[in-house]
Amino acid sequence: MPASSTTDVKRTGAMRNEYLIDRYRVVFDAAIGWRCVCAEFIESGECKHSRESAGRLDAQRRIIGRAKPAYGMLVAFSNRVESDAG
Repeated sequence: MPASSTTDVKRTGAMRNEYLIDRYRVVFDAAIGWRCVCAEFIESGECKHSRESAGRLDAQRRIIGRAKPAYGMLVAFSNRVESDAG
Protein backbone atom coordinates (compact mmCIF):
# COMPACT_ATOMS: atom_id res chain seq x y z
CA MET A 1 0.00 0.00 0.00
CA PRO A 2 1.54 3.35 -1.03
CA ALA A 3 2.18 5.89 1.71
CA SER A 4 0.29 9.15 1.48
CA SER A 5 2.21 11.52 3.76
CA THR A 6 5.55 12.09 5.40
CA THR A 7 4.18 13.68 8.56
CA ASP A 8 4.86 10.58 10.64
CA VAL A 9 8.47 10.03 9.56
CA LYS A 10 10.33 8.54 12.51
CA ARG A 11 13.82 9.75 13.34
CA THR A 12 16.63 8.29 15.35
CA GLY A 13 18.76 11.26 16.34
CA ALA A 14 19.52 13.03 13.09
CA MET A 15 19.20 9.85 11.04
CA ARG A 16 15.97 8.90 9.31
CA ASN A 17 14.87 5.30 9.44
CA GLU A 18 11.82 5.77 7.23
CA TYR A 19 11.71 7.13 3.67
CA LEU A 20 8.98 7.88 1.16
CA ILE A 21 10.21 6.85 -2.31
CA ASP A 22 7.79 7.01 -5.26
CA ARG A 23 4.92 7.12 -2.72
CA TYR A 24 6.06 3.85 -1.10
CA ARG A 25 7.09 3.84 2.54
CA VAL A 26 10.47 2.17 2.99
CA VAL A 27 11.60 1.43 6.55
CA PHE A 28 15.04 0.50 7.90
CA ASP A 29 15.12 -1.70 10.99
CA ALA A 30 18.61 -2.53 12.27
CA ALA A 31 17.46 -6.01 13.30
CA ILE A 32 15.94 -7.04 9.95
CA GLY A 33 17.16 -4.51 7.37
CA TRP A 34 15.03 -2.76 4.75
CA ARG A 35 11.31 -3.29 4.25
CA CYS A 36 9.09 -1.98 1.44
CA VAL A 37 5.51 -2.80 0.50
CA CYS A 38 5.90 -2.73 -3.29
CA ALA A 39 5.34 -5.90 -5.34
CA GLU A 40 9.01 -6.10 -6.40
CA PHE A 41 10.19 -6.16 -2.78
CA ILE A 42 7.58 -8.69 -1.71
CA GLU A 43 8.65 -10.94 -4.58
CA SER A 44 12.44 -10.71 -4.28
CA GLY A 45 13.31 -9.09 -0.94
CA GLU A 46 14.77 -5.96 -2.56
CA CYS A 47 13.57 -3.19 -4.87
CA LYS A 48 14.58 0.16 -6.33
CA HIS A 49 12.93 1.90 -3.38
CA SER A 50 15.01 0.06 -0.78
CA ARG A 51 18.21 0.58 -2.81
CA GLU A 52 17.53 4.33 -3.09
CA SER A 53 16.75 4.52 0.63
CA ALA A 54 19.98 2.68 1.45
CA GLY A 55 21.90 5.23 -0.63
CA ARG A 56 20.24 8.11 1.18
CA LEU A 57 21.00 6.60 4.59
CA ASP A 58 24.64 6.07 3.60
CA ALA A 59 24.86 9.70 2.43
CA GLN A 60 23.38 10.91 5.74
CA ARG A 61 25.96 8.89 7.68
CA ARG A 62 28.81 10.36 5.62
CA ILE A 63 27.51 13.92 6.05
CA ILE A 64 27.18 13.48 9.82
CA GLY A 65 30.66 11.94 9.94
CA ARG A 66 32.09 14.99 8.23
CA ALA A 67 30.05 17.51 10.22
CA LYS A 68 30.92 16.22 13.70
CA PRO A 69 34.63 17.21 13.60
CA ALA A 70 33.76 20.63 12.16
CA TYR A 71 31.15 21.16 14.88
CA GLY A 72 33.67 20.19 17.56
CA MET A 73 36.20 22.69 16.19
CA LEU A 74 33.52 25.40 16.10
CA VAL A 75 32.58 24.75 19.75
CA ALA A 76 36.26 24.81 20.80
CA PHE A 77 36.82 28.10 18.94
CA SER A 78 33.69 29.61 20.46
CA ASN A 79 34.79 28.63 23.97
CA ARG A 80 38.25 30.09 23.35
CA VAL A 81 36.78 33.39 22.11
CA GLU A 82 34.51 33.58 25.17
CA SER A 83 37.41 32.92 27.59
CA ASP A 84 39.61 35.52 25.85
CA ALA A 85 36.82 38.11 26.12
CA GLY A 86 36.17 37.43 29.80
